Amino acid sequence: MNESQLAQLGRIAESLDLSRVRDDAVAAASRLAEGQFYVACIGQFKRGKSTLIDALLHDPVLPAGILPVTAVPTIVRYGEQRSARVRMMRHTTSAASTPNWMPIAPSELQRYVSEEDNPGNELGVLAVEVFVPSPLLREGMCLVDTPGVGSVFDANTAATRAFVPHIDAALIVVGADPPISGEELDLIGEVAGHVEHLLVVLNKADRVNDEERRVASDFARTVISRRLRRPIDIVYQVSATERLSGIGPSRDWDRLVAALESFAETSGHHLVQRAAERATDRIAELLRAVSRERRAALLRPTEENQRRIDELEVILSDGERALLDLSALFGAEQQRLSRRFSVDRADFLRDAAPRAQRALRKSAQSIASRFGPSRRRALMRATQHVAREILEPWLSAEQEVAEAAYNDSMTRFADRTNAFLDRLADSGLPELESRGALDDAVGFTERSRFVFNEVITVAAPASPLRLAADIVLGAVAPAVIERDAVRFLDWLLEMNSSRVASDVEQRMAASQRVLEGQVRGLLRDGAARAQQALASANAAQAAGADAIESELGRLDEINAELQGIVFY
Repeated sequence: MNESQLAQLGRIAESLDLSRVRDDAVAAASRLAEGQFYVACIGQFKRGKSTLIDALLHDPVLPAGILPVTAVPTIVRYGEQRSARVRMMRHTTSAASTPNWMPIAPSELQRYVSEEDNPGNELGVLAVEVFVPSPLLREGMCLVDTPGVGSVFDANTAATRAFVPHIDAALIVVGADPPISGEELDLIGEVAGHVEHLLVVLNKADRVNDEERRVASDFARTVISRRLRRPIDIVYQVSATERLSGIGPSRDWDRLVAALESFAETSGHHLVQRAAERATDRIAELLRAVSRERRAALLRPTEENQRRIDELEVILSDGERALLDLSALFGAEQQRLSRRFSVDRADFLRDAAPRAQRALRKSAQSIASRFGPSRRRALMRATQHVAREILEPWLSAEQEVAEAAYNDSMTRFADRTNAFLDRLADSGLPELESRGALDDAVGFTERSRFVFNEVITVAAPASPLRLAADIVLGAVAPAVIERDAVRFLDWLLEMNSSRVASDVEQRMAASQRVLEGQVRGLLRDGAARAQQALASANAAQAAGADAIESELGRLDEINAELQGIVFY
């Protein structure tokens, strides 16, 4: 892979008046020449991603605040001195617009990248680069601050998802409170489809105690590993705020920095090459599709092109209606499965609760301590053990049933969606390239997410009064502590047995979002290419037969040139 192929693609894109595609090719060639690879910080809003990057650089260069701040992906790369620049879309009198870089002071970053000063990126910022003389970035690593997902600003989530194809590795930034969200898991799965290297960071570790931090770390490792279907070796527990200010314990900070440094040294060159290969593949395939569509449009009569534009509007409207129908079907299926597993849960609890209470009473008899606080702790640990022994066999069996029911539902939805996409292809508008877009349900199914919850709400006394009461109760009324344990046992059984139905509901909702996103993407991208091809054909046809022949010859040359480019 070399820069000449990307430069060649850039020239082809420019000849087709595709300025954004040209810029993509030029940027990819520049990254290859300069040995740059992108490590993106991704996660939910307010996870401290900007502060984490500042701490890694030992330089508070990125804006941070109480409200969701980052609205535009910001690339931080090596420079001999601190500086920044933005690339704006400059509107001209021609039909196209051209971008240009503009130097700015680092102190002005917030004006361009923050949601407060640039809501929804209304300024039209295409890219932001910050140059910092950090040793961590000297070998080509670029840290990317991305907008957080899950905030009230939908444009922020869209900006992060649009940047995903450019990511070479990722720092997944999660928190202990609140824990990792479903939308974060969706984004992590999407990123993992593009990159292999992921580091998981539990930030703001200073805000919780050791036990809460351990639980949050184990939970993040479990759900991310299940989602990616591969193990996560370590979740780095850090406080970026403390490291930036130089106070507090380092925890896993040195290990995180060492991992990034080793990563840059051992994998940087490979990542640069893979980024160039992905860009070449993506850009070349897009140019082939555009060229093919434009050629087909040139060979059709003008009136047929106009008819196809009208048909396209109808098909897009039909597509939106079909998605609404699909959404209603998803909702009905979700309710059906929820009722089914609610019945299973009720049957389980009717049988399990008496067995669990008998097992708990037997365990209580074997606890020797009569001292209230220690007896409470021992009894609560025994309660957890009993609940796990009763729940895990049922959860394991029920999960298999749920998995089969869920997969069956997803397969039927894939069949319905394929039938709709086939109708689009049969409509005579091959520009949509819809046939076969969903060969099966694999592209939008979600992994199961439920795990046994061991949270102890009454194991340790919460107040001096409770502690004093336990001291007395342990000696004179141990049955009161045992009643607390029974209530805790009932709570564990109730909460964890509800997780099957809840898990299926969450997976159905996530699958619906992914499926609708895929279909809307097909419609949107296909429609845009079709409109562009038809507009180009109309212009050539208005100029006469010679113009048509000339354009057909040019497109044939472009296709031949693209055939000579290696695809990956």
